[in-house]
Amino acid sequence: SCRSYLQNDSKFLPLLFHDLKECIGQEDCIVFQSDMNWEGHHTTQSKKWLKQNWYEAKKDGGEKVRVIRQIKCFDSLRYEPYVVIPWCPSSESSQPRPLTPY
Repeated sequence: SCRSYLQNDSKFLPLLFHDLKECIGQEDCIVFQSDMNWEGHHTTQSKKWLKQNWYEAKKDGGEKVRVIRQIKCFDSLRYEPYVVIPWCPSSESSQPRPLTPY
């Protein structure tokens, strides 16, 4: 189970964005199905997200503002929506864990 892997190796799941980029750079992990579901990743543009290209420029009146990129429509039926959430410490321990449910 994942729990046993985490107990043996705290870096089994990347905790910070830097850790995730390092994991992908070392080819220890990949974006889910990115090796066989290229059409599913067309919508999310995971490569741009990993390059920290999270914002798009929009005009608010005559002024340009930065807003977080939004996915308005999924181009593939093979992909389900997901939410990226921060890790936070739990009240039970000092180890960070994801918020649930999302």
